[in-house]
Amino acid sequence: MNKTGFLKKTVAAVSSAAMLLTFSAPAFTANAAVIDPENPNNYDNFAEALQLALCFYDANKCGDEVADDGYYSWRGNCHVKDAEIPLQPLNPMPELYGESANDGSTNGEKQEEKEDKQPIGEGDGDGGLSAAEGLYEGVTMSQEFIDANRKYLDPDGNGTLDLTGGWHDAGDHVKFGLPGSYSASTVGWGYYEFRDAYIDMGLQKHIEDELRWINDYFLKVTFLDDDGNVVAYCYQVGEGNNDHNYWCAPELQVDNTVVASSSCAVKRPAYFATEEMPAPDQCAGAAASLAINYLNFKDTDPEYAAKSLKYARALYEFAVATHQESWTPGSTPSSLVLGYDGGFYHSSYDYDELSWA
Repeated sequence: MNKTGFLKKTVAAVSSAAMLLTFSAPAFTANAAVIDPENPNNYDNFAEALQLALCFYDANKCGDEVADDGYYSWRGNCHVKDAEIPLQPLNPMPELYGESANDGSTNGEKQEEKEDKQPIGEGDGDGGLSAAEGLYEGVTMSQEFIDANRKYLDPDGNGTLDLTGGWHDAGDHVKFGLPGSYSASTVGWGYYEFRDAYIDMGLQKHIEDELRWINDYFLKVTFLDDDGNVVAYCYQVGEGNNDHNYWCAPELQVDNTVVASSSCAVKRPAYFATEEMPAPDQCAGAAASLAINYLNFKDTDPEYAAKSLKYARALYEFAVATHQESWTPGSTPSSLVLGYDGGFYHSSYDYDELSWA
């Protein structure tokens, strides 16, 4: 897979946890601060490195419960309108990366063609067409799909979806699927492998809070039918190019503010994996995080763990069912359908996420 820019997010947490196994350190009470303000440049304080790695995710929390989190006094609730995403077809509807062509072109040629197109929201510096009323608002579902699955998507019948929660990405405010799920699964795996180190450092509550936060979000944005099969999974909220036109704290990034209305009219479209618009790479990534979440909580919170496993299996099975590839003897298999990302974290194939899950 060719992903750029997000592996650095998890390296610190995983590497620090590994190093803790080779260094002795005093025990701390649960959730104790291990940062030493008297010696801020002590690069041998691996407990501090581990805690700071976790704090990165605290800083990137999104939703209507951030103010109650308690880790950062300067963070507040943000993007609360993610609780009111209109359940209507997105206009215009994006093409998916890797989508198969009917003209005989290869997946790589199709990808180059897509990358030449102007990204959503990019234009005259003020948000371009994204500032127009009604554009880039809604979900990547056809009206027919919405009508057929409304009872699963919108059981309360208010015409909106609640997609609050999750993590922002790398200082901007889009909730991107691949960096979010990969970070969640690797941090979760680090806790599974090095649980004793987190406990010894007094960071067990901190990391479990982080893992619950992000995996609760994956559960929330996965919609199942009566048989427990995936109807839709939301893997991205927000649009990168539009988001990057408005540099500010996440608490201030709202529609109808002076800055937004005059410069970019921030939009928060929601991108879903469905049968009509598959994204097996995105689904498998979330399945991996929920699977390790099951292992991390099966002994301490069996009910929560069982729910994580149920959704992990459903997402994985959906990813396998919607995976499409092209292969001929002597050639390298090529994924035909992948999730959308606006050109920021595009995936070349989904085999690694499927294997990881």
